[in-house]
Amino acid sequence: MVPNKPLRTIEVLEITEEEAVGREEDLLALAQLAGNLAFIFFLLSESALVKVSHVSGF
Repeated sequence: MVPNKPLRTIEVLEITEEEAVGREEDLLALAQLAGNLAFIFFLLSESALVKVSHVSGF
C-alpha cells in the first residue's frame, strides 16, 4: 500500500483593488473553486473518521 502524500503547497493570491476591477468573474470562480475544494477535503476527512471509528469501535 502506498502512503498518501498530502499536498503541502499553498499559494496566496494577493490582488489590489485596482487589479480586481473587471475581474469579478475570475475572482468569483476562484472563490467557488476554493469552496468546492474545502468541501471535498471535509468529506474525505469525515470518510476517514468513519472508517477509523468502524475499525476501532469508537
